[in-house]
Amino acid sequence: MAPTIPAAGTVFSRNEAIWTVDLSGIPAPVLNFHHAEWSDELTTLPLTFTGSFDGDGVSISDDGTNWYRVLAPVSSPSGVWNAESIDLTAAAASAGMTLGPNFRIKFQQYDNFSLTTDGRGYDEISISSASGFSDWYRFSLSDGEDATVAVLASAAGATATVDLFAGDGTTLLGSGSPASNLSSVLPRYIDATSDGGADTYYAQVNCSEGEYALLVTRSATFDIENNNSQGSAQNLLGFDTLLGHVDAGADDYYAIGVPSIQRLLVSAELPASGPYSFGNGLITDGMSALRMELLAPGGGVVASGSSSVLLASAQPGVYLLRVFATGKASGEYVLSVERRGATYVDVSPQERP
Repeated sequence: MAPTIPAAGTVFSRNEAIWTVDLSGIPAPVLNFHHAEWSDELTTLPLTFTGSFDGDGVSISDDGTNWYRVLAPVSSPSGVWNAESIDLTAAAASAGMTLGPNFRIKFQQYDNFSLTTDGRGYDEISISSASGFSDWYRFSLSDGEDATVAVLASAAGATATVDLFAGDGTTLLGSGSPASNLSSVLPRYIDATSDGGADTYYAQVNCSEGEYALLVTRSATFDIENNNSQGSAQNLLGFDTLLGHVDAGADDYYAIGVPSIQRLLVSAELPASGPYSFGNGLITDGMSALRMELLAPGGGVVASGSSSVLLASAQPGVYLLRVFATGKASGEYVLSVERRGATYVDVSPQERP
């Protein structure tokens, strides 16, 4: 008798991802992650089990054999990501486990179809400390390159700071300052070496609680609010690239110094807004809601556009670039500034309109 071949999609399988993490000495560790489902047939894990078990959820273990469930997901709208924060100290105490150097966290799903027809996913997984914590990051700069380093705490009322250290890890080169849209930012640190190689730098982030976002740009800058008026225009001295965010009804202004007659081109791109990418609110029905206007040194719009503005023969002076959104749109943009025969000049606040 010929064997029966199951129809496509009738065979269920278990998918597991185990994260081994050292929790030694971390005060009050908190597990943070997002999870979503796509019409998943929910199969709940038991509260405790040994080895592996067919089901959906998140479990912890201090020996890799005995597991304790910390999340039993419930049904939610398809593709909607839900944030979770789990007190691992309390969870481990309930399970009779120890938070040690080889603590394991298992994320799993049990289903018969793959994403996004069916199934379940986990993302943005991290460990934070409710008592505050410090993280270190490493990056490099070549001779003359510059970096802007910024951090933003996500939890309400949380604080976050960033410090920049030399390659020895002990020499402090600079500390960030608060900005209206950032917890701490250190703008444009320039590598002053001439050794012909890439030099190592370290960024230390201190955060009181929850998650944070860290941004490090190389030879580019970041939209540091408040630059919503001509008088507070952000200086683009020496920069060719900028990452920015604009809100509905709150324009961004940038000052661009032109020391001689030259071609001035500013181009804009809208990142993301594709499958499995974050939704950029500046893209509506496939169209860009971003607008730009270039103002002459004496005032008045001399060029405008949505994806680029071009001034073929820019006279010397300080031009202002106004970036805004139509309707009620808001979102992220990337600006690229091209100057022919560029010679950068500083633009002090007194020189701006």
